[in-house]
Amino acid sequence: MSPEEIRQAIIEILEDIAPDEDLSKLNDAGIMNICAAGNQGLNIDSSPTYPGGYHFDNTITVGCLSNDNTSLAGLSNYGVNSVDLAAPGTMIKTGSIPNSLIE
Repeated sequence: MSPEEIRQAIIEILEDIAPDEDLSKLNDAGIMNICAAGNQGLNIDSSPTYPGGYHFDNTITVGCLSNDNTSLAGLSNYGVNSVDLAAPGTMIKTGSIPNSLIE
């Protein structure tokens, strides 16, 4: 399947369904969903946010590491059961704005 065919299949799956059903539909279709945990500093195990706080086999939820990459950033949502891994997410160089950082 080409990337465009995958994109179109996802659009068709998600069209006209409620947000709480879309991850289930993607799971049923065998499509992975990789999403950010969110940036509210919340425990999404006890206060789920969309989409990271929803548990499906096809969902990988990524938290945001601090500037020194040794712990989660204060803004990152977290949860032992909800967040699968963390990746750099602060002070990231961007190619869209020359010589700038996203803080």
